[in-house]
Amino acid sequence: MKTAARAPWLLPALAFLLVWGAAGFVHEGVHSLPFLHNLVRDGAVLGVCALGATLVILGGGIDLAVGAMVGCAATLAAVLVEDAGWHPLAAAPVVVAAGAGFGALQAAAVAATRLPSFLVTLAGMFFLRGAALLVSRESVAIAHPFHQAAGTAVAWVAAAVALVSVVAAAHLPLLRDLYALGGHREAALLAGVRAFRAELCAFAASGACAALGGVLLTWKSAAGNPRAGLGLELEAIAAVVLGGTLLTGGRGGPLGTVFGVLVLTLVQVLLTFQSGLGPGWTRVVLGGLLLACVIPTLKRL
Repeated sequence: MKTAARAPWLLPALAFLLVWGAAGFVHEGVHSLPFLHNLVRDGAVLGVCALGATLVILGGGIDLAVGAMVGCAATLAAVLVEDAGWHPLAAAPVVVAAGAGFGALQAAAVAATRLPSFLVTLAGMFFLRGAALLVSRESVAIAHPFHQAAGTAVAWVAAAVALVSVVAAAHLPLLRDLYALGGHREAALLAGVRAFRAELCAFAASGACAALGGVLLTWKSAAGNPRAGLGLELEAIAAVVLGGTLLTGGRGGPLGTVFGVLVLTLVQVLLTFQSGLGPGWTRVVLGGLLLACVIPTLKRL
């Protein structure tokens, strides 16, 4: 238990290895590299969103606008490519920058109003859903040739984001500030931690990651749908919690989130292999898994 407290990613990592290892005896090909590549690809959008959300949660906040950002970013990227004639690789950084800017605005609103981030980002969620529908009321299909091959790159982009997040968590002072704020905000402020700067960076990163998730979604599906990402914010939070990060902040990190996403995605994939099970069982199993991971942490809340 002490080891798990110092390295909360160990339990989700062990859970993934056990499930993945056992699944190989039931389903052929589960232990192959193509399966792992497809697993990362399937969890790419959720993964990049959860990694961004991890930073906000570590600081004691919450970002409920993640799913709406995915839908808005996907729609904006599709319109820029299909209607404005942009190359997808030119549209992607503009969309990601817009996501970062919106995330920073949410952090500024939290600081200015002193409202809980839950309420501010809830308003942001409604704003982004409305903005996406203003950009396009229907799904926008993308015929650009880039999207014919972009689907294979999705897994590599997600893996790169995960690697950067894990390395940054180990070396950036910003992460230490977020851990301090999530662990004990008053003590962190007395120690000189610049809360606004840390939270501004965390929310901006969350917005950028969610926008990147929207871009990756267009690469996978060759379309941008304003209704995409419904409920994704809750799945992202679930992945963060499964990865060992406390919802109150101060404990956890991106590495645990990576394994949390892998566990969620693997369970969903394995359940789809069982043709006799309806889609509702996926949610039931994931809900039970999340509850099982949360209960042991209650005594530390």
